[in-house]
Amino acid sequence: MNLSKSKFCAGLQCPKILWMDNHMPDRFDSSVVNNSLTEDGNAVGDLAKGYFRADVIAGASFAWDGNFCSVDLLRRVSGGYELVDVKAYAVSEGSQTKNVKPLYIQDMAYQVYVLNKCGINIKKVSILQLNRNYIRQGELDIHRLFVMIDCTDLVFRRQKNIEKRVGKIRAIATGESEPIFQTGSRCNNPNECGYKNWCFRHLPHGSGKQQQQASAIAENLKPHINKKAIRDFLSTVRYPLYYLDFETFRQPVPLWDNLSPYTQIPFQYSVHIQQEPCGEAMHKEFLGKECVDPRRNLAERLCKDIPMDVCVLAYNMSFEKGRLKYLARIFPDLAPHLMNIHDNMADLAFPFQSGAYYCPQMGCSYSIKVVLPALFPDSPELNYSSLSLIKNGGDAMAAYATLHKQPQEEVPKIREALLAYCKLDTLAMVKILEKLYDMAKLTPS
Repeated sequence: MNLSKSKFCAGLQCPKILWMDNHMPDRFDSSVVNNSLTEDGNAVGDLAKGYFRADVIAGASFAWDGNFCSVDLLRRVSGGYELVDVKAYAVSEGSQTKNVKPLYIQDMAYQVYVLNKCGINIKKVSILQLNRNYIRQGELDIHRLFVMIDCTDLVFRRQKNIEKRVGKIRAIATGESEPIFQTGSRCNNPNECGYKNWCFRHLPHGSGKQQQQASAIAENLKPHINKKAIRDFLSTVRYPLYYLDFETFRQPVPLWDNLSPYTQIPFQYSVHIQQEPCGEAMHKEFLGKECVDPRRNLAERLCKDIPMDVCVLAYNMSFEKGRLKYLARIFPDLAPHLMNIHDNMADLAFPFQSGAYYCPQMGCSYSIKVVLPALFPDSPELNYSSLSLIKNGGDAMAAYATLHKQPQEEVPKIREALLAYCKLDTLAMVKILEKLYDMAKLTPS
């Protein structure tokens, strides 16, 4: 078995992962793979090649006795080389080794092991990560974009045990019998395992709190409704009422001014408007154009679509509030209006988060994706799974981030799917609020 650095790290998490790769690869659940992380890593790695100006080898590969690794950067230093590992992960400026993920230390330790076996004298080991404090203004400053951390001591300390670990991982991975490992935190940490469904196949579907919820459903228990708490919440809602939802995406390397690595960039919103309780809802929306900075146009349109001093309803409003504060900071001329929207928000998640309403179908979650089907189980128009292409926020983020790479004939379909998804988020809020009025047995006024 050829052991790469990624396989070595997977083997540290659980050697059975590699056994499954060798013997039962068809059981792998590919939904756990985040392709955008690979794309981010490639983009950051390409940019990092320009961090050093001379005596640098990029992407060199080494193999020894079935062990293989490709090194991001090798820099010539006195008496040997410095290994520089590049990660598309953001840390604060001035970070120390305590801020480096343990997985990254193990990754670099394996690389040093292989290179040393190949006769390459590694004198120093560093990690190059994105600087979350860097804010782009004008031309990209590559030396401020990255944070360099010396990990030599931590990596060298792990060399004395690494050969034994490699041997143990190989022995388990190439064995004939399926190894038995206890399930637990390793199944999700540091990465979600694609073989969980196989390893969990004999476990009961519910345990502890989950079992209680399953029993409640089986016994057809009625929902818990605290009418007073719901009425108290409804008393905070004012009309005309504006329901707001943002969609965002992130860039590891900021392409535009006033951006840091992985800033949540709002590119889309949906607004439903009701002039009176349970009345007809009017809809407005915005979706940025691909490859164009959407922030200014979105902020201006939002100020037109939502007037000042009106009540604005969001679901888990801290996210929308955070994006409004961000837009107000980078567009001072719009800040009074944006912060007025911010200051007049109410959170529709509160009655469900606080337990004012609970039904067994909600499980342990008060997410709108859970609450909506629990309240409207027989309404296909309120079912996210009935949407085409875009069914959740992750889908929306990935679709917009890669929209400029799609065939031209596919772009209108994807944009239509993005609009439909975001529209359902605010329409769902309209329907949920109407249901709360019904639960409280109030005559809206």
